[in-house]
Amino acid sequence: MSQLTIDIPSDVKEIMDRYPEINWSVIAEHSLQEYARKLALADTLTDKSEFTEEDAMELDKRIKAGLAKRYAAHR
Repeated sequence: MSQLTIDIPSDVKEIMDRYPEINWSVIAEHSLQEYARKLALADTLTDKSEFTEEDAMELDKRIKAGLAKRYAAHR
């Protein structure tokens, strides 16, 4: 198993210190595993996709235009 060193903001560390019974390393390990699995799943789902960056940009424009139209009607 590999090791990882992370910096914790002081305000978060203060909160963590209030709960010494919690194994924060295990919490971090589980969180990292879950996030990595989600990324792997996303890769698996998109590996065979033919959706291009241009398609994404067009979809983005249509969504934003639709939202702008919707919220302009509520003014």
